[in-house]
Amino acid sequence: MPIPQLRDNPDYYSQKKDLVNTKDKFPEYKLIHSQVLQDCIKRVKLAFDRWFKSDKSGHKLGKPRCHFSYQLSVISYQFLAVSFKLSVFSTSSCSFGIKNTEYDFFYPLKRGEFRPQFFGKGKGRYRSFTYPQIKLDCIQENKINLPKIGNIKLIQHRPLPDGFQIKTVTISRKADGYYVTLSLEDKSVPALTSKVEPTLKNTLGIDMGLKEFLVTSEGESVPIPQYYRKSQQRLKTLQKRLSRKKKGSKRWLKALLAVARQHKKIADKRKDFHFKTANELLSLI
Repeated sequence: MPIPQLRDNPDYYSQKKDLVNTKDKFPEYKLIHSQVLQDCIKRVKLAFDRWFKSDKSGHKLGKPRCHFSYQLSVISYQFLAVSFKLSVFSTSSCSFGIKNTEYDFFYPLKRGEFRPQFFGKGKGRYRSFTYPQIKLDCIQENKINLPKIGNIKLIQHRPLPDGFQIKTVTISRKADGYYVTLSLEDKSVPALTSKVEPTLKNTLGIDMGLKEFLVTSEGESVPIPQYYRKSQQRLKTLQKRLSRKKKGSKRWLKALLAVARQHKKIADKRKDFHFKTANELLSLI
């Protein structure tokens, strides 16, 4: 029987090496920071690694869904993450940099072929991009210096902790603007290795219900806040305005953004409620 020809499948390192040819074929790629391009390839690698390899418990994740889109969402980090909001992110150089990330960084896959779908909304847009390395003094007062982009104003909601160094920077796009997330590291901080043995004193039973959000074994209950139902009238008004606009027009885009912002407000309230509830439960133990 004839032996079939072996396929030279691209891997992470060959993709990184081929970025030089990509920049020659698409000169606009030169305007994007090299490490941002490498990080996009890393996301593709992680998507397939999570499918082929088992996790710590021995379970494999599902096959990456393929789609005709160029979308990415924020990746996670092993370090402490601090998030700030960018107050100004509409300069010409910055906008151009984001537009040119629409190209396919998984170079050997040509356009029209299937590829993993990285969950994000907005066809032809990336929800985020990452700088794997950046200068330690990139933040000065209320501005952050991003390579290939320049100085961008930001709303810094809290100062950086003393002794921590900036490892990576991720720019994310949300309904109400752009956010920058910093992953920080302090080598003097020991790794968390504490083991808690369950006892009657440090154990709390929780029953999730429909009438109440939860009821503890101590008899305390937490009511359901119902943020979505309280905002239904507001959402109904905004969606009605959206339906009356011509699709694709400037007023339609403005109304669409108003609906997205309202949904984000609901999601933020729900997230804040979950964190505060978890903190209260820990205080009971």
